[in-house]
Amino acid sequence: MNTTIGVGILGAGTVGGALVARLVDERGSIAAKTGLDLVVRRVAVKDLNKPRGFVVADGVLTDDRNSVIDDPEIDLVVELMGGRDLAGDLVLAALEAGKPVVTANKELVASRGPDLIAAAERSGVAFLFEAAVGG
Repeated sequence: MNTTIGVGILGAGTVGGALVARLVDERGSIAAKTGLDLVVRRVAVKDLNKPRGFVVADGVLTDDRNSVIDDPEIDLVVELMGGRDLAGDLVLAALEAGKPVVTANKELVASRGPDLIAAAERSGVAFLFEAAVGG
């Protein structure tokens, strides 16, 4: 039996878009290998009209970044929008809402890492950034 995990993604540029495509296209394969049914529930983007290299169900794509954090069906937030201030504020809000966060944002981890780690510890959730330090 698979465990369903609702995923919210902040940013769908080159890296975020590739992640969305992979999670959607390989959902069954991922579930078979891991026992985790990773369901992309919401993808926050700057421009809803920009052509994308992936297809998601109606209502998944949004320009309301806060909806990723506020959606009770999202269990995990992935931040791939880049930058420090807006991304950091959204990651902090997600952590404070009790949602684990994964990021590959080197600038964010370098500039706000200690505060975000502390917020994760206070909320008892994970703040994972190995992709940022490994890059």
